[in-house]
Amino acid sequence: MTEGFEIVKLEMKGFMRYLDKEQVTFPQKFTVITGKTGAGKTTILDAITFAIYRQTSRTDVGMKVEDVCRPGGYVKVVFTQGGEEYEVVRGLTRASKPYIQLRKGRERVQGKIPELDSKIQEIVGLDYVGFRNSTFVRQEEMKELGAVRGSERLEIFQKLFRLETFERAQKKAEEQLRQMELRVVSGEEGLKWEIAWRDELRASIPKKREEIREHEREVSKRDGESAVLNRALEEKEREFKVLQAAHEDYLRASQTARESAIAVEIAKKKLLEAQEKQKSAEGLKERIRHLQEEMREYERAEKEKALLEALKNRHEALQLEARLAEKRRQGIERDREEDRKRALRQIETLDGRIKGLKTDLNRDEAFDLLRLEGVLSERIQRIGKELQWLSRNKALVTALGREREDSAAELTEVSTKARGINVDSFVLSEIQNQLKEQQKELGEKEARYQKEIREADQELAEIQDRIMVLGFDEEKFAIVAGKAASLEGKKGELEGLRSKLEEVGDASELVEELAQQLRGHKRRSAELSAQVRALAAVEGKYAAARGQIDALREDYNATGRKISEMRGRKTALERSLLEEETRLRSLEEKIAKAAEEMRSLREETEVLAILKNSIFHKKGIVLYAINHLLPHLAVEASENLSDLTDGRFTKVRLLPYEENSRYGIRIEIEGKDGLFHDVQEFSGGEKTQINAALRFAIAKELAGMPQVGRSYGRMKTLFIDEGDLGSLDTEVSRELFVRKLFDMGRFFEKVVLITHLTEVAERFPGKIRVIATEDGRSRLEAAV
Repeated sequence: MTEGFEIVKLEMKGFMRYLDKEQVTFPQKFTVITGKTGAGKTTILDAITFAIYRQTSRTDVGMKVEDVCRPGGYVKVVFTQGGEEYEVVRGLTRASKPYIQLRKGRERVQGKIPELDSKIQEIVGLDYVGFRNSTFVRQEEMKELGAVRGSERLEIFQKLFRLETFERAQKKAEEQLRQMELRVVSGEEGLKWEIAWRDELRASIPKKREEIREHEREVSKRDGESAVLNRALEEKEREFKVLQAAHEDYLRASQTARESAIAVEIAKKKLLEAQEKQKSAEGLKERIRHLQEEMREYERAEKEKALLEALKNRHEALQLEARLAEKRRQGIERDREEDRKRALRQIETLDGRIKGLKTDLNRDEAFDLLRLEGVLSERIQRIGKELQWLSRNKALVTALGREREDSAAELTEVSTKARGINVDSFVLSEIQNQLKEQQKELGEKEARYQKEIREADQELAEIQDRIMVLGFDEEKFAIVAGKAASLEGKKGELEGLRSKLEEVGDASELVEELAQQLRGHKRRSAELSAQVRALAAVEGKYAAARGQIDALREDYNATGRKISEMRGRKTALERSLLEEETRLRSLEEKIAKAAEEMRSLREETEVLAILKNSIFHKKGIVLYAINHLLPHLAVEASENLSDLTDGRFTKVRLLPYEENSRYGIRIEIEGKDGLFHDVQEFSGGEKTQINAALRFAIAKELAGMPQVGRSYGRMKTLFIDEGDLGSLDTEVSRELFVRKLFDMGRFFEKVVLITHLTEVAERFPGKIRVIATEDGRSRLEAAV
């Protein structure tokens, strides 16, 4: 195995137009892939980059797996790298779920899709763009090198050698520079605001200190006023204690008097309730006696009602039997009528069919006519023979002649009728048989229905007799039931009255007891009222003293609240002063730090400006790299051009230039006159040779780049897609082109050309033919 990247095998199924399983191997060093335009040749390159990078060589953009794979479809690529063989499979499961598999030798590498994508790129040693540039030579790139302007040509070189990274770096530096400048402006504005705030704090702090001292003097003054009020309050409270005992006696007497008055009212209410309960119990007893008499009448009515209900149930059962018997009879009549109508419809249908027939002769009549026709014909023939035999016997001849005439007349009549015989005669017989069957069946059903009707009538008559014998009187039942119903409600009323009487009970003893309690409460209430009137004189003095104490306490509390409020304001001012002093120190530190950060931001801004305008600019690293690449590429391209033109053109010159602040690359070739000419001055075939010489030089340079990090890996397989061979107008030119391809084998282990030109394909030892089927599929065939 070689040390660089080399394709070994490609397998695909359900990928783009390759719906069936197809395999591609590259056993030869030089392989050609042929087929008509649109057959699917370039799709092979798509399959390789899809499996490895999930991108295609034609679109250069990522895609969803389901965009190019059908469910169950996949692409498998086997390649070698670093002396190891690897296998990558990417596709969709039958459930349309994307998947990827990676094997190193026979060992499967585990991991999720993003992890395996990174692992594959690490193994190959190139990202997608690097792999594409160093492995694929595409037709449009070869045409572009000689056809576009110098500035666009520089962009192509940047893309091929990955120098556009520096252009992206310049844009990144420009964006960061713009953000940094915004930060500088924003930082300066913020710094100005913080300096103004610091100056405001420096002016505010001395004022707050003076305000705190003023509050301290006011608090001291208020403390003196509070001490005077406190001494007056203490003196008044000593006087108040003397009156407090008398006041408490007054309160207790008043409370007891109120409770006694309430007890009197409660006793009155209870006595009234007990008297009402006693009166109610007497009324309940009288009503219960009256209802008990009515209940005896109710029991007699219930017994009679029960006997009548049994008779009614039997009467209703017989009536139900009568209705069911009548329904059965009606059902028989209905079935009889339906069967009769059905039979008549069938008979009518059969009559209609008979009328539609082309004969009125049935099968038996037809057979009888045909037999009679045969008999008559035979008789006429026989008479004819007998007339010959008996020609001398005139009497017999005359008799036989009349018999023959009669037979002939009868034969004519029979034959006339027989001409009416056709296939309908057999149908007529069948219909007539069906008519007889219908009529017979109708008669049998009619006899059966008549019997069932007689039986139903007899059953109904028997039930009616049993109803008459029963003799149930509906009017009498209604009267008895109504009487029982009217008395039944009073049964519940009686039970309710009994329960209520039990709840009420006998309240006579309770009434006497409550009357005694009421007399005792009235005596106690009168005594307490007299005591309260005696203590009321002292209560006026107590109230006056209490008002004076409340006024003094209110003044004292108001003074205390004022002192507390002033001390609170003083504490708040002290806290605010401390916060402002702390904020001032923090702000001064923040201003110093912000000034240092602004200095650092200005330095970073200067660095980004240099990166944007000098280093990452095209006149910087890009042109530096191009200037180092172009001389070597020019030497390689000159050698390639000499081989491709058989020595007609031997020198290529690649020159960077700057014009009107735009940068580009000129391609010049030494002509037969010894002067260098721009590539645009040459013919189409010559430009193809020049482009190919330069592109082969670039491919060799890219393939030989060292494996550094994840940017470049040594590629040992080269794919040329078409190569613009169609513009080479002579067989010699194409032969030289193919020779140069074979010469590229010195730098690549595998060289694969995609072309539709048969004469070019014949030169390659390995051949793969791509065929487009009529149903739009692509198929592969290995050509011998």
